[in-house]
Amino acid sequence: MRHLLSVLALGVSGLAACAPVPIPGKIYVPANAADLPKETGSSSCVFNEPEKSALRSFGDIEFKIFEPGTELNNRDGQADFWILARRTGKPLGFAVDANRISLQDDGRRLKPESIVKTSATDVARLKFPAPSGDAKQVTLSFQPGAITVQGRPVTFAPITFKRINDPTVYLFPCLPA
Repeated sequence: MRHLLSVLALGVSGLAACAPVPIPGKIYVPANAADLPKETGSSSCVFNEPEKSALRSFGDIEFKIFEPGTELNNRDGQADFWILARRTGKPLGFAVDANRISLQDDGRRLKPESIVKTSATDVARLKFPAPSGDAKQVTLSFQPGAITVQGRPVTFAPITFKRINDPTVYLFPCLPA
């Protein structure tokens, strides 16, 4: 019991020493609550981080689509969306056809300028031409065949993201869980 109280006291004193540091940011979050993952939250050092990923599930396959953050990651003025795919315990083997994906940004329909997808990963990165990614709302649209899993097309409805300008609060020093 005494050991438990000591550990608890150390934990509380460690948290008391953390300083909140707000970092201004401009990020995109899913506009539709149905696109949010059921489980949100983080075990990191971020106090108020909003969920940035839209989640689409097809059987045992999950796709997370997100824009990592325009302030810190996209200083070149280009929207940069990532698609992560996972299936429990198995390599997925998904493909992305950039010609069948578009971004609606301030009334413009943009095609990806580049796509990075390696066969060794279940991650694709779509980079759209500048200027993009500064609108109050953007929508990613997927034509049939834009994403395939083992050669079979997966149907994606459009995903709309809205921009928020709230600061993210980090706790320093941080000991993530």
